[in-house]
Amino acid sequence: MNKQERIEQITNLAVMLSAKQQSELIKMLRKQILLAKAKELSKSVKANKTTMSDIVSEVKKVRAKQYETR
Repeated sequence: MNKQERIEQITNLAVMLSAKQQSELIKMLRKQILLAKAKELSKSVKANKTTMSDIVSEVKKVRAKQYETR
């Protein structure tokens, strides 16, 4: 089945649904699309191993340097 045939089949099936069912289908499809996109984005994100104590330590160092130069 090619892309155009799938589109026609989906359209024909959706037309048979009530307006309420069509709205629910649209919501569900949008949610599935967002989840799929989120999974793809998640694959490209590197693990973050920075801890809060690392951040606090770095901020203290930067602030100490700033106060030294005043």
